[in-house]
Amino acid sequence: MSLFLSFSGAVTAISPVSAGSGPSPCQAAYSMFTSSGPAEFRADSGTYVLDAVPLSLGDRITVFTPANAPVPLIYPPRYYASAIAKLPEGTQALLDRFDSTLTSSDGSLRLNLSPETRIIMPNGLVYFGNLSGRLMMAVYTASTRSVPAVATPETLVVFCDDSAID
Repeated sequence: MSLFLSFSGAVTAISPVSAGSGPSPCQAAYSMFTSSGPAEFRADSGTYVLDAVPLSLGDRITVFTPANAPVPLIYPPRYYASAIAKLPEGTQALLDRFDSTLTSSDGSLRLNLSPETRIIMPNGLVYFGNLSGRLMMAVYTASTRSVPAVATPETLVVFCDDSAID
């Protein structure tokens, strides 16, 4: 089973989050429309956003939330975003822990690195270490239809501290 659930869609609303006596300045609520219908998520200063780009209405994004996180039984569902990737059409992202063969924890994707793959840490600096067992966000445009699918990522974000993304 994957460590993170993901859902993709277009941002349809952005609003402040209320916390007791007023708005919480370090949180934002986003609504989006996914292939399964509407969903809401909250992001705060601890949410990793790929390339630190601002999110706007209409943006196509993929949101990652821990697979074991509790979700209130409301409609539309509301999630806490651990990571967000704003992606151009035809681009996909996966946030997961990859083994020594660079296969995701659920066995659905294997990475095939190329010299052009940008391997960075969340702050944008180059990562030079071993990738085995690391939590990573792979951003790629094409994959094979095999099991596991094989993709050559354009960008690979390596999270050195797992607690930085919950």
